[in-house]
Amino acid sequence: MFEGVPLLAFALLRAATGDGNVPSLAHALFTSLVSLAHLPRILDDDVSGASRWGYVCAMVTGQYMVYDLINVTHRSYYVHHGLAILACGYVVVTDRFSKLVLFVEANEVSTVFLATAYLGVWPRVSQCAFVVSFFLCRVVWLAWILRHKRIGDAFLTAAMCVHYVINVYWFGKILGKGARNLRKARRRNVIGE
Repeated sequence: MFEGVPLLAFALLRAATGDGNVPSLAHALFTSLVSLAHLPRILDDDVSGASRWGYVCAMVTGQYMVYDLINVTHRSYYVHHGLAILACGYVVVTDRFSKLVLFVEANEVSTVFLATAYLGVWPRVSQCAFVVSFFLCRVVWLAWILRHKRIGDAFLTAAMCVHYVINVYWFGKILGKGARNLRKARRRNVIGE
């Protein structure tokens, strides 16, 4: 279909803007909007089925993760990105489970707010929206998929479980950072009085 085009587009976006958050935002907007547009129609469907848009999202996400590997700094990101590349490649090669991709891509709603926060677009609003959407889209939603959707494929089930654990770990780190920031703000207010 359009092999290699998203990878090139992400690289060009970064080169044109000089900011790695712009390709992240572009990927997150595209995949989350496609996901949210299709979820109401497929919510009761078998996730092993095929979806043209799920296939497109798998290709775009797989290529984005390859592109973004140059920017990752933490081991959990390598695991996350590697897992996403393998899972997306598996979906593209087998042409199965592309409906599952549409379910999982709802995760990217949180990335929209993370990228806008890093880009300085309404930073406080973006940060709050990131925390709330991360919890809803990556903790609650992934748990719902694992609980209510029969994946029926050992590799993808394992990948989903690891993906979930990574996201719970990240959410714990987000809460920890928020608590530290609140303590610092409280100390500044006490000292400033």
